[in-house]
Amino acid sequence: MRVICPHNNQVHPRTADAIARYAPETVYLENTGLDGYDENISAYWDGSDDLVVIEQDKEITDEVLPAFRRCNQDWCSFAYRNFPEPYRKRVYTGLGCSFYSATIQRLVPPSEFTGPDPAWHPECKLCDGKGCWRTLDTRIAVSLVKRGIVTHVHGEIAHHHEYPEPVQWVRELVNTFKPDERLLQVASVCPACRSSLMFVNAGLNCSKCDFATIRDTDG
Repeated sequence: MRVICPHNNQVHPRTADAIARYAPETVYLENTGLDGYDENISAYWDGSDDLVVIEQDKEITDEVLPAFRRCNQDWCSFAYRNFPEPYRKRVYTGLGCSFYSATIQRLVPPSEFTGPDPAWHPECKLCDGKGCWRTLDTRIAVSLVKRGIVTHVHGEIAHHHEYPEPVQWVRELVNTFKPDERLLQVASVCPACRSSLMFVNAGLNCSKCDFATIRDTDG
């Protein structure tokens, strides 16, 4: 099992300390440019071994790697809380602290989640739709869910990202993508109500019945 920590040259001290304690084998990879994150994930997404991603502001615990090692699921994560209050929500499909088996790496080629923004997603202003780090986690998640693979959540870890005050955060979020009235829709159906699944960046809940496409946690 390979463990990587993609970062923007500013790993949070508590992240670095936890990695040193509980995952000293971790390889630090600096994300350079808009597509640096995509390139780093793609370089290790080769199907030769299971892959664990720990982002630069996530604080793992001593439970994380043992849980991933003993689990027989192909896609696992430790959830974390995202966004400032009152918009905070629990994220479990992001790259933050995630496990991808060698099997699903061989099933899903990097070309499926890198490159230009997909047709189902509004165009990113930062990269003019050419593809960048902003929606990498969503693109990977969509590629897996389309194949019937869902996240097995093991628990929750701390997230140390510092957000601007809520009004400014909402303004920045709204300005992330070019105006587009399309919903983020994928050719997949909700296992609960059978409607087409609609996705948002921070989760994969059905927009009709709010069914959460995750497995039961094992603690």
